[in-house]
Amino acid sequence: APVTMVGSKKVPPSECRPPPLTISPLYEPGDILPRGQYSMLLNSGYFGLPPAPDGTLYFQVDLKVMLVDQDTHEILEDVSTEVAATF
Repeated sequence: APVTMVGSKKVPPSECRPPPLTISPLYEPGDILPRGQYSMLLNSGYFGLPPAPDGTLYFQVDLKVMLVDQDTHEILEDVSTEVAATF
């Protein structure tokens, strides 16, 4: 039977497992976005978005762009469909 070497240790295939997948939480309007985990989009025009309304910010959340209240971090709207192809 084939054996995999891990360092100097022989490991049978039945014990070789990939690391568990980590799946990001799915966020929707009304959810609170955790602070410090996602990137703020500062140049909204570059991404084909209008300037964020007063009191809001755009955040990249995985493969989506969300409009977020700047004080509470509540997600107000998923604007992903409005983003230009540059994203």
